[in-house]
Amino acid sequence: MNPTEPPLPPAVEPPAEQFTLRHVDFPAVFGLSLIFRAFRLAIEPPCWLMALLAIVLVYTAGRAFDVFWGPQVLPGEIRAFQVAAAPRQAARYATRLVRDRVDRRKQLRRLLRASGASLPARRRAWLSAHVEAAYAFLRNQYEQQFRAAMRAPSLSPAGVAPHRPFIALQRGAETPPQREPDPTGVIQKGAALRVTPPASPRASRTLSSRPPPRPVGEQVARGRLADWRALATRRRTGSRLPTTALLRRQAVARLWQRMTALRRVVGRGPFDALLHDETRQFSRLVGQTIAFLQIRPGSSVGRRGRPAHLSTALLPASRSTFWRGHSIAGSLAKMIIRDPCWLAFGAAPVRRFPGEPTGQLWPRRLGYEAGVIILALLVIVAWAFTGAFICRYVGLSLAGENPDCQAVVGFAWRRLVTFIKAPLLPVATMAGFGLGLVLLALPGAIPVVGNILIGVGFIIFLAGGLIILLMILGLLGGTGLIYPALAVEGADSFDAISRSFSYLYSRPWRMLLYSLLALFYGVATYLFLSFALYVLLAATHLLVGWGMGAFGLAHGWYAGQGKLDLLWAAPTFGHLISPINWWAMNLSEFLGASALVFWLYLAVSLLGAYVISYFFAVNTIIYLLLRHQVDGPTPREIFREKAP
Repeated sequence: MNPTEPPLPPAVEPPAEQFTLRHVDFPAVFGLSLIFRAFRLAIEPPCWLMALLAIVLVYTAGRAFDVFWGPQVLPGEIRAFQVAAAPRQAARYATRLVRDRVDRRKQLRRLLRASGASLPARRRAWLSAHVEAAYAFLRNQYEQQFRAAMRAPSLSPAGVAPHRPFIALQRGAETPPQREPDPTGVIQKGAALRVTPPASPRASRTLSSRPPPRPVGEQVARGRLADWRALATRRRTGSRLPTTALLRRQAVARLWQRMTALRRVVGRGPFDALLHDETRQFSRLVGQTIAFLQIRPGSSVGRRGRPAHLSTALLPASRSTFWRGHSIAGSLAKMIIRDPCWLAFGAAPVRRFPGEPTGQLWPRRLGYEAGVIILALLVIVAWAFTGAFICRYVGLSLAGENPDCQAVVGFAWRRLVTFIKAPLLPVATMAGFGLGLVLLALPGAIPVVGNILIGVGFIIFLAGGLIILLMILGLLGGTGLIYPALAVEGADSFDAISRSFSYLYSRPWRMLLYSLLALFYGVATYLFLSFALYVLLAATHLLVGWGMGAFGLAHGWYAGQGKLDLLWAAPTFGHLISPINWWAMNLSEFLGASALVFWLYLAVSLLGAYVISYFFAVNTIIYLLLRHQVDGPTPREIFREKAP
């Protein structure tokens, strides 16, 4: 630098630019937050109604299946069944089936003997061997006895027998009702009071000597506990007891408990039992998801009685408790693996009982398996069409478009075969490789030389096992991504499978994070909708119950309780629809209850429809997030069909 030159002016920094932050695009900045849009997308009316239609279709087909096969499942059969059970466990399960049916025949014979009907021994033995005929006969017998009791003059003790708690209350003691031993060995939870023979002739004379009862429904307290308290209070104050109302309620309770015990002895249909167990496992899944962060001692015990390890609700504490439903993985395994396998291979119609000829076994087994295959195909088609519609609808919504329902239905219908084939290809691939390994292992049966051949070429079996392992892992983690790949990319089956599996293997931990977040958020929104539906039904029950009792006819014809309580018991958060005593109704009450229950079940089915809609919506979002992480396209870039 020349000293004669003037110095350079100091550098002036440019003024800082000012801007105002008005909006943050969280899905673009934090892609994880896109999962929280699944709730709003899942409750879109087109997605919700499509899932509801699928549920109604499958439920109708399942009920038709049960009507054809009748009651086949006794309590505890599905719980005793184990997938891929050892020969000893399979023998135990077969022994249990035989023992349960022998016990059912004994219980039916006992019920027939205690029903009061005069039957010859041969007729009683025939009825105990034919379950549906025994159910129809006993139901008719119970209803006739109930109607006869209702027609008794003034419902005197000769018409309806009192029981000991009533006699104790008549003497002024507030003795709570006690349950007598159940002759069938079956006790129903929440059952009402029983009607038992009088304790002694003196007790009957005590009731007979009382003045005539008041008219039906007069001064009847609502609820069983209120009735017992009112009886004790009126006894102490010297007023007359409403024997008519109480005896009516006792007769209704006796009919209810008789029919409940009979239905438990007879059993359920296969689809009904499967649906009941699936809903129970889903409830356990919800509870285990809530308790996921709760660390608790494991089931195995180490030294000095201390737990050997700790476990969360995600995985079971030990291998022996995997199928007991004490974890998220166990509940999912029961819902997806054990229950369908039981329906196909473990139900009574496919089992051979001792002394049964082959000529009866195989026609029954083939007919049952044909029915199961038809039901399974219907479920697959309904699932594929519903998944195609919801995934396409959600993809277009995330792309910023307003989906046209007619166009989305057309897309799902044109590509229905592809949506059916895609999830079945990995299963078929595993089955093909497994069969190939079995055929390659046949030379091992050759004496002496076979051992050497298997040992030298064992690397081939390891390679085949590795392929099967990759397929299993891909199905466990990437099955939910196949439908989104078909709907978003417009790809064929092989391309969709390769995309879903590659995204899973490229970002396994991100996939696990997305899945857990989707599970927690789904359970939270499900509980929110359940509570909202409970508030809706509770408010409806309260207001409609007030309206139905506005003209003085506030009680049912037989039951002596509120009209609406007879048609539909007050809902609780855990049981939105309680069991209904259909047998203690007149014709108008039966027709009204049938129509009312139809709408109630339709409303409750919306929860199941939301679960299905949420599953497809959140898996579509997860697929788009993984695709953005691996390949780069944003969630707004999806396949669009060309206009014809």
